Amino acid sequence: MSQMSSCSEAFIASLTGSFKYVVRADIWSGWQGVLLTPPEGLPVVDGTLTITDGQAIRSNLSLTIADPEGLLRPLGDNSAISPYGPEVGLWAGIDFGSRLELLPLGRFPITDVQSAETWRLYSRAGEATPTAIPSGQISLTASDRALYVQEAKFEVPTQPAVTSSLAEIARLLNGIVPWLTPQEGVTDATVPGSITYSDDRMGALQSIADNLNADPIADPYGNITLFSRDWASPVWVIQGGEQGVLVSFTRQMTRNGVYNAAIVTGADASQGGAPRVGRAYQSDGGPLSYRPGFRLPYFSSSPLMTNQSQVDKAAATTLARVTTQKTQVLTVTCTPNPAISAGDVVTIQAPRGQVDGRIQQLTLPLKPARMQLSCVVDSTLLGMVA
Repeated sequence: MSQMSSCSEAFIASLTGSFKYVVRADIWSGWQGVLLTPPEGLPVVDGTLTITDGQAIRSNLSLTIADPEGLLRPLGDNSAISPYGPEVGLWAGIDFGSRLELLPLGRFPITDVQSAETWRLYSRAGEATPTAIPSGQISLTASDRALYVQEAKFEVPTQPAVTSSLAEIARLLNGIVPWLTPQEGVTDATVPGSITYSDDRMGALQSIADNLNADPIADPYGNITLFSRDWASPVWVIQGGEQGVLVSFTRQMTRNGVYNAAIVTGADASQGGAPRVGRAYQSDGGPLSYRPGFRLPYFSSSPLMTNQSQVDKAAATTLARVTTQKTQVLTVTCTPNPAISAGDVVTIQAPRGQVDGRIQQLTLPLKPARMQLSCVVDSTLLGMVA
């Protein structure tokens, strides 16, 4: 399963040459869809969109806009640009001259606003006293719509109302944020009716998603959906040279974040909630095997796993996933491509061949500049080509 946005062949082809990069930002009234700012969009000065795979709130936006006439600055709680309901709608793409191709990047509830103001004097004909006009810039931060789920705590402890995981997620998100049933890569499973959610709606959502080997994400259209943790096929080739998009890459090896065992705990409802523990170990005899002096277990738990078979299977699946992080991290600097996202797999052209990497983090500039990707790659394969 890929998150790559649908775009034209001309869009991808143009990234290898000179092109006019365009960003559009608007302010909307929550997810009701009422535009609050001028129809031509906001005057974007600078900013970045950072997307991190595996986080509850994956996307964080930093945006600076010009306010030369002082018409956009927030003046109260009900201002169009405020942290009390308005969202940033964000697009990026290419101006082909004859047409504009913009790709959606998301809908982002505003969390903080700062207005830097100066004043200039303007003398109108016939006026004895100059008029003071505010002028400056507005800086804001925003996060993706998973923020709504994180903030919407349960008012009282509650239990699942349906047995289908996907239907239960839809119920948990009803009235909070739009839900989009995943189209591929995620298989439904049963939710035990015996579990109880405390006050953490996001925790309940993540527990159900964990059991489906998926992450809840906010898609470019502002829906919450599920994204499989399995590696998918590459969606983009990042190569160097005159006909490529790669500028450079650097590599990093670290012990931090490396795991060679997975310990998964569930609760057996038939035994009064007695713990059930599944264990899986890296035992191939290689340098990263689980052994004295190098025991790095990854722990997880879920009340949705209620028997030994489930926790054993989950431990094996979890180990297979976390051992992909026994990898090197490549920091790739390349041409900005707003079609891709964290979690997507890309092919990176190294000096002696190609290697696939899954994007851990993506930093997309909101003005003409280079994009940075942090990609996890198999260290053995990388060593063969770079």
